[in-house]
Amino acid sequence: MSLHKGKTVPVDFYVLKNIRKNIKMSDLSKGDKKVIWTVCIVAFWGCFRLGEILPKTKTTFDRFSDLLGADVSLRGGKLSLNLKSTKTRGTVPVKVSLSKIDWPGLCPVHAMKSLKKFQKHKGTWSKTLPVFRTENGANLSKNFFLKQTNLFFHGEGKILTGKSFRCGIPTLLSKFNDIHDIKLIKAAGRWKSSAYRTYIVEDDGGIANFHKISKLLLKEFFL
Repeated sequence: MSLHKGKTVPVDFYVLKNIRKNIKMSDLSKGDKKVIWTVCIVAFWGCFRLGEILPKTKTTFDRFSDLLGADVSLRGGKLSLNLKSTKTRGTVPVKVSLSKIDWPGLCPVHAMKSLKKFQKHKGTWSKTLPVFRTENGANLSKNFFLKQTNLFFHGEGKILTGKSFRCGIPTLLSKFNDIHDIKLIKAAGRWKSSAYRTYIVEDDGGIANFHKISKLLLKEFFL
């Protein structure tokens, strides 16, 4: 399955609902269902690049850059992840905290707790190994994760890419008209510059931006 064709779609609650329903109906093992769903929820709420939380391959990992069990903390209704290597900060660690929400089915804390409990029961949880692994112990790589989620997502020509999870919340927040939402968008994705704009997906192919720009210019011209 090619992941380079079609229109990339930002992950929102409808996409998550679609994926979750099809994960439940799939013939994957219980552990594989849990790990894939947990990554979906954590990546969405954390606006993560998949490379920040998933290893590159099924069999190898880098303890200096990949997310390991020791990098994840669950305390007092809060999930903290210590990202050891990010695109914007290089090798400077970045701590990202996600909080418990009222909807268990969409809660990153609930999902991670459930996954960790399952892995401990199976004996696959380890502080020195990647957090997200399949039930047989293999790493859940970025490519395998995207292949599986696209099998569960039926987007009629649209596909999920690593950018889909990164741009989900920024795109949703951009639909609000309150200027303060810009600060929320930056905070959600840990952006300090206007780079966040590249992660906002316009449904109309850019026409909305044209209207905003033209309206502003015409208003200034005719004052």
